[in-house]
Amino acid sequence: MIYALIVSVGFGALYYQSAHAQTHNADTALLVGALAFGAFAISFLAPPRFFRYTHAQLAPEVMAQLMQRAVVAAGIVLALNIAVWLWLGRAASLGEELYMYALVALFLFHGFGGVVANHVMYLQATKQYNSNQLAAILLLVTFILLILVLFFVALDWGAPHDAYIHARDLTLITLVLVGYGRAVYLMAHH
Repeated sequence: MIYALIVSVGFGALYYQSAHAQTHNADTALLVGALAFGAFAISFLAPPRFFRYTHAQLAPEVMAQLMQRAVVAAGIVLALNIAVWLWLGRAASLGEELYMYALVALFLFHGFGGVVANHVMYLQATKQYNSNQLAAILLLVTFILLILVLFFVALDWGAPHDAYIHARDLTLITLVLVGYGRAVYLMAHH
């Protein structure tokens, strides 16, 4: 629960920064940040309460429950992004930022850190996993994330921008490291 709240605060800060840069209105940006915090908290906390599994179930049944969690969480995140984009004026630059936030949230937090990490934990608990496959996946994802972080930092920091771009990048990189670190911890801690 603490993890979900910390990540929700981080995403709330990202949405606040983007809204403030778009509108230059602190009150509107605060409302957008609060909406994002609430939506992300719900996306982390609600789906596991509705889609539960036990170690007595077969692996495909567990995967189905985990995928249903991810679909509900994805729906919440995408609905948030559409609402924010419509509310703040449908600017292309805002759409790009919201798209990036959605990709990080869906892939890293609800996909890799949600479905994959929980399924690996299930497989470990039921003694059905192969540690070589797990190591290969972790190496591949680490490599991909490292390349993406370096690319986006070089891309954003290579051109002069407002200070909020740098703050946004640092916030997003911190969230990526927190999400990836937790996923690796969950998968490797057995």
